[in-house]
Amino acid sequence: MTKQLLLIDSRPAWRLDQATRDQGLEGVANARAVLRAIDARRAAEIAQDAPEDSSVITIDAGEQATLPLADAA
Repeated sequence: MTKQLLLIDSRPAWRLDQATRDQGLEGVANARAVLRAIDARRAAEIAQDAPEDSSVITIDAGEQATLPLADAA
């Protein structure tokens, strides 16, 4: 009997087919679009309620909200 360790295949035994991958990517894109729309609506509400001096409140519209990986599963 040998005392050598067995090599473990680093590739998973399961694979997602392309249709499943496409569906998942579409769902992620939809979720990101919803989050961007929510952020834009909040920014518009804040801008609407802002005082005349716009330097008081600044909003960085370039940031994109994303879901944590744990919630994506």
